Amino acid sequence: MNERFISIVNYILDKKIEFSQNDIAKKLGISSGYMSELMQSKKAISKQIVSKLEKVYPQFDINWLKIKEGEMLKTSVIQNNVNGDNTINITQENYMEIIREKDKQLQKSQEQIDRLISLLEKK
Repeated sequence: MNERFISIVNYILDKKIEFSQNDIAKKLGISSGYMSELMQSKKAISKQIVSKLEKVYPQFDINWLKIKEGEMLKTSVIQNNVNGDNTINITQENYMEIIREKDKQLQKSQEQIDRLISLLEKK
């Protein structure tokens, strides 16, 4: 399980969800020393850490962490990093709703462009 925990920590750092192992340790309620031991597989991951990880980082599939079943990331959550510092979690349903709304806006813009072209052609 430590190997998968390390993969999660590396993902969090690579995607800049957090900026250091110490930041992750703070959110998980553990010391930086204990975090270091976990990362070196010197300590086993406790049920409390797994539970806290699930609450703090809901985008990760805890079954994958525990028994390597499924994928590391839940498919129902899309991680989107905004301006490199704020992280927003949105569901696929919300993401699709945003795409549909943007599509409507694009259609309206295209209609306006077509009308303008039509007016220009008449002159």
